[in-house]
Amino acid sequence: EEVSRVDDLARRVSDGGRDAEEIYRLAREAGVDYVFVGARGGPIDPAALTASPRFRTRYAAGGAWVFEVIR
Repeated sequence: EEVSRVDDLARRVSDGGRDAEEIYRLAREAGVDYVFVGARGGPIDPAALTASPRFRTRYAAGGAWVFEVIR
């Protein structure tokens, strides 16, 4: 059941990763406090999260990012 829940969240993030509002909604729904974007990239656009007032950049180096979800 947990694997299914994580797979579903990953699919939804992949579908909406360019939209900061969608990532915010998914993070809140899942109880996530931080969003990690690795140096290799992925579906989440760090520029969109940086521009959003719903996220605070906590770490950015070497192409990796950590964003705090603002409650």
